[in-house]
Amino acid sequence: MEMVVFGIIGLIVLYLVLRFYGRRDDRMLEQYEILEKRFQLERKTYRNKWGGEFHHNLQGNYRGYPISLYNHFHGRWPSKQEWTSLSMEILFAGELQCVLNFPKGDDVARFDVPDGLDKMDISASVDRLEIWSNQREPWAGWSERLLERFQKTMSALAGEKAGSFRLSKGFLEYRESGLITEAPKRQRFQEALLFMGELTDHVSIVLGQSKDQ
Repeated sequence: MEMVVFGIIGLIVLYLVLRFYGRRDDRMLEQYEILEKRFQLERKTYRNKWGGEFHHNLQGNYRGYPISLYNHFHGRWPSKQEWTSLSMEILFAGELQCVLNFPKGDDVARFDVPDGLDKMDISASVDRLEIWSNQREPWAGWSERLLERFQKTMSALAGEKAGSFRLSKGFLEYRESGLITEAPKRQRFQEALLFMGELTDHVSIVLGQSKDQ
């Protein structure tokens, strides 16, 4: 009798978990649909390698740069940790590395600063963002347009839910913990993408000029 009771309880728990994740995915797909239309992205859906839960990626181009929005995780339920990442491919960046962390942002989303990166000092950052890089050229002589976009992005991402930026091996990434299931989070990713586009254009000009010299 006890085995039957435990079995019924287990089925109820499983049902509630599946229902929770199903509703959460529905909310995420609602936000994805807005991003699809605004940035002309394409959604790709697939199952994980165990044939269980579905994963949804958004792919496309922004200002000529390939981008991808996807969620990933570490561990298993109930200790499973999830992130959402927005990645922009800029292979021309070569060996350039940087990490942009918000001191008051989300600790789970923050990238570690690898050895060999120095802290940059730009007046526009004030105390809201720490910039670490292995090259100083991209962080000097910003255009008014980039500074304006930088300030707008910093205002939009202010708060304890702010994510983190990283450029490594030719991929510029912004990530936050959890899934995009609500409008404020989707809006932060939109602002991050606008900033990533401006920053990437700036990096391409700086690196192009340095190669010509």
